[in-house]
Amino acid sequence: MRGQTPAPSNFKGETMADDINYLIPQPKKIVIGTKQIKEYELYPLSIKDQRQITDLIIEIIKMLVLNAGDNNLALIGRLAEAITTKVPEILSVSLGIDKAEAEEATNDQVIYIVNIILDDNYKDIQKKISSIAEKVMSIFLSGKSSQESVNTMDTPLNKEADSQESK
Repeated sequence: MRGQTPAPSNFKGETMADDINYLIPQPKKIVIGTKQIKEYELYPLSIKDQRQITDLIIEIIKMLVLNAGDNNLALIGRLAEAITTKVPEILSVSLGIDKAEAEEATNDQVIYIVNIILDDNYKDIQKKISSIAEKVMSIFLSGKSSQESVNTMDTPLNKEADSQESK
């Protein structure tokens, strides 16, 4: 192992060289269309794309729950609007295709693709973020309360407060 960088704890191999493939996005092959089938590669979302898709998902949820007491016909109308307006945008962003191509997808293709997007980009995200937060807290707070740590940090604001107290 001499001369090789040890892998971080979240990697599976012994060295970073062993696990470099872990960092390379692995696309999934999907198809869109009915009469003319086109094959695409669906990559994990970039942070920018994930933010856009999250906003679109929130818009869909708002469309569906807005006036939730409405009758079934109103709900079906809002669902149809969400499918025809927002879902093609999700496919367009996630696949890097234009909206017209995305509109060629069947309902089953859309459901399949959206499931991949959710599984690859949103599933277990809270657990991953919590793990990072715990790691940061253990490194930077190391036994101190968060307020004690903030008070002992050498920041311009703390220096100014110290100088005000000594006057």
